[in-house]
Amino acid sequence: MRKNELASPEKHGVNPWRVPYPKGRIETADIPVAALPEASQMRRGKRKAVFNVIAFFMRVLFRMRAEHTENIPEEGPVIMISEHGSMLDIPLIHLTSPTWIYWLAKIELFRNRFGFHFFPWWGAIPVDRDKMHVRTAREVLDTLKKKRIMGVFPQGRRCATEEEIRTTEPKLGAVAFALRSNAKILPVAIEGNYRLFSKHKVIYGKLHEIKLPRGKKKLTDAEERGLALEMMQAVFSLRGAEYPFQYPEGTEVSQTSFLHPVL
Repeated sequence: MRKNELASPEKHGVNPWRVPYPKGRIETADIPVAALPEASQMRRGKRKAVFNVIAFFMRVLFRMRAEHTENIPEEGPVIMISEHGSMLDIPLIHLTSPTWIYWLAKIELFRNRFGFHFFPWWGAIPVDRDKMHVRTAREVLDTLKKKRIMGVFPQGRRCATEEEIRTTEPKLGAVAFALRSNAKILPVAIEGNYRLFSKHKVIYGKLHEIKLPRGKKKLTDAEERGLALEMMQAVFSLRGAEYPFQYPEGTEVSQTSFLHPVL
């Protein structure tokens, strides 16, 4: 592989397994951009074998099942959003979905030899949770442009307790990506305690779309925050719960009512 292919990976789809593991601290620009096939082709060959093995153990160990998978469209652009309470959230959702999901995943998962090679091959895009890099945004928008489903955790981190949920501000990336790509929103909720051999249920909600008033092209910061809250409430309502986060007093937040189920 030529050196310039690693210097400008966004222009060259590569085979991540053939990219040498870099020395030093890994940033988003160091991670290879995989030459990925379309969603209908992702669950074939070696990926199919890995998928089936993981799915078998997940069904046995965590007794996973899903409700309303008929709400998942065959193609995007769709941003799938969910709460994030455990590292098991991604396999629980990914393995119960009939459509392949391309994930936005924290860069820390790529900072070892296995993750560096495996996650790009699996369809994951690295994101620095402290700063949204241009390359990450470009890759997400390109994924949506290709009519794929992008999985995002708006909370930006694992929130295993009610207190963590209550104090973790939802990030606005999902709102921005949906507006820029005209992507629909698919809320997903998970029921279960993440203990071995206990039941875990993934609930897929109805597809939503963001409808702005006529003539309105851009949201204010307060409206973006309000829309982020509405999106997370759509997730929590799937299991009959209220989304407990509240912005600190003095933070401007506008209730938008811009998020609507697709009829």
